[in-house]
Amino acid sequence: MDERTWLSFSREDKMRFAMMHAAPWYIHFWAGWSSAIKSHQLDVHVVKYEHLLANPGETFSQVLALCGELALALTHTDAVGFTGKNKAIVGRGETFGQELQDYLKQMAQCYPNIDFSPVGL
Repeated sequence: MDERTWLSFSREDKMRFAMMHAAPWYIHFWAGWSSAIKSHQLDVHVVKYEHLLANPGETFSQVLALCGELALALTHTDAVGFTGKNKAIVGRGETFGQELQDYLKQMAQCYPNIDFSPVGL
C-alpha cells in the first residue's frame, strides 16, 4: 500500500486494515515463540514495551547481561533509536473498537494452550 492511500483511510479503516493483515501474523508469531519457550527449546527473556519506555537504560542493561560475550558488540549500538513512525504509545490496543478487540480475542482462542497475557490479550 502506498502512503497516499494509507493517509486517505480513516482511523477506523487503518485499525481494521491492521487487524486483517498484521494481527493474524502477530498472533501466530507469539504462539510460536510461546510454544518454544514452554517446551524449553529456547531460553528467552521477554521485555515488555512498557518497561523499555519507563527505564530504557536499565532494561537494555538487563538484556545485555543475558547476552554474554555478544553484549560487547551490542554496547556499541544506539539503544534509544525510535523511528518517526513509532509513536511509543503504550496501550493503543485499548482504543480499538469492540469489534476489533473481539476479533483479536477470537484469533487468540485458536491457541487454547498459549498465554497471550504478556501481549495484552
